[in-house]
Amino acid sequence: MDAALTALGLGWEAWPRVLTDRRLDPEVRLSGLLVLLAAGEPARRSGPRVLWFSVEMLTDPERDWLGRDRQPWDHLSRVRLPWTATTATTALESLRGQAYDDRRVALALRGAAAVCADGAADAALLEALTRTAAGLDGAADEEPRVVELRHLARRTLASATPPELLDLSLLVDGDTWSGPARAAARARPADEVTALVRVLSGLGPRRPAQRWWREVGALLEPATSPARALLREWVELAARADVVPEWPGSRVGWCCGVLFVGTNVDVVRAAVLATAALPAETWPAEHLGVIARRGAEHNGMAGMAEALSLKTASAAIDALVRRGGADDRRVLTELRYALRRKDLLKRVVAALEED
Repeated sequence: MDAALTALGLGWEAWPRVLTDRRLDPEVRLSGLLVLLAAGEPARRSGPRVLWFSVEMLTDPERDWLGRDRQPWDHLSRVRLPWTATTATTALESLRGQAYDDRRVALALRGAAAVCADGAADAALLEALTRTAAGLDGAADEEPRVVELRHLARRTLASATPPELLDLSLLVDGDTWSGPARAAARARPADEVTALVRVLSGLGPRRPAQRWWREVGALLEPATSPARALLREWVELAARADVVPEWPGSRVGWCCGVLFVGTNVDVVRAAVLATAALPAETWPAEHLGVIARRGAEHNGMAGMAEALSLKTASAAIDALVRRGGADDRRVLTELRYALRRKDLLKRVVAALEED
């Protein structure tokens, strides 16, 4: 980094913002990121923290809501870096013994995810990922983005599974959907459903790209395929899911009620969206309507205007709109009068008024 700074005519006073400089070679930028990740604060003793906020802090475009500099973190989260198994392992290992910092964890996990997606993960990287996932599980739930990063760590580990193995690790216990969903997958020939499970599990909270839609469409052919039958059963199970407490061992009212827990939320969301790849099938419409209505219902916690499963309710509406058949429009019309959430209702009305 010293040589790179000198070549750019800069000194160390430009650190770490120099990592946003477009003139930097990708290899040098990655080296700088590893230095940045290793310079985190030492782990604090557990206990309450006091955060002070001011109007200036919350309105400063150069800082995030915790008063931290946005750069170079925002820039580094968007650029493509030449990650290898060794550099990804180094990034994850550098987090050990540090205080939790969502920015550092997110960048290290994205590096690991890029390597795993290329099928280049080695034993050392998988071990580091496992330790990182365990550390995130032990972090306090109120830490910034910790739930999102727990899910990312688990998806990354799952993506490193050999493609011929049926990996159901993202179907976690805690709701009434996951157990029957795992049983449904295991009841079918593994070589016929593994690829679909992998694609649905890998989507996460992202918006599906065109490549994802093409993959799903191909995996659901022919009409009699076990993969299509599994998708139907997963969606039907989602429509019948019971309300469970968000915190295991508690009860709804003392904590929020949910339909799906943990990474199950994103897997169900992906399955719901995948029904849009079957526009000629009529069975999804009713189930999607049920998922939209139930997901939009209040979570049972007084004083919290949150839904039971907003992600899956939103996905069900998206799928109905994308499918666009007569049955789908009929269900959308029913939702127009059944939904109470203005954000979802607005999208339903917009879809109906387009035609």
